[in-house]
Amino acid sequence: LTCDVLGDPDGRPTIVQVGVDPFSEALRTWAEVRGGHLDAEMLALRERCRLLAHRVQTRISAGDDHTSEDHALRHALAELADLQHTVERCQRIISAHPDQAAQAEILVSAARIVVRRMINPGVILRIGDGVELTITLSRLGATFYRAANKIWELKN
Repeated sequence: LTCDVLGDPDGRPTIVQVGVDPFSEALRTWAEVRGGHLDAEMLALRERCRLLAHRVQTRISAGDDHTSEDHALRHALAELADLQHTVERCQRIISAHPDQAAQAEILVSAARIVVRRMINPGVILRIGDGVELTITLSRLGATFYRAANKIWELKN
């Protein structure tokens, strides 16, 4: 990130974050939470499909109209297929996360925040995940980078 001036002259908080893809992090969190709930949903839906299939078969054997049960079974099977697709998607997202985290760490090591002229107070610099530096006083520009889990500054 390169800019001339960073932050608000009145000191209102400004958060600048580089090296993290918030969408990727949110997607991983969604996959973990959603995936955790799907097992119970799929178990209940499988049981529902089993019962509906039994009811359809019983009605067919008795020569009764089984249209409503057949429709309900088809709907439940479609729901089950959708859930299975979601489970697979969650698993792919979660299994890809370590590779994405390794790649992100490489990018974080190369990330720089360059402020050419002025940094105002209230700026919070974040490089990567969990490492930040808060600017409390107005000062001339600088280049910031992350090393050894700390944000370092080079004067411009």
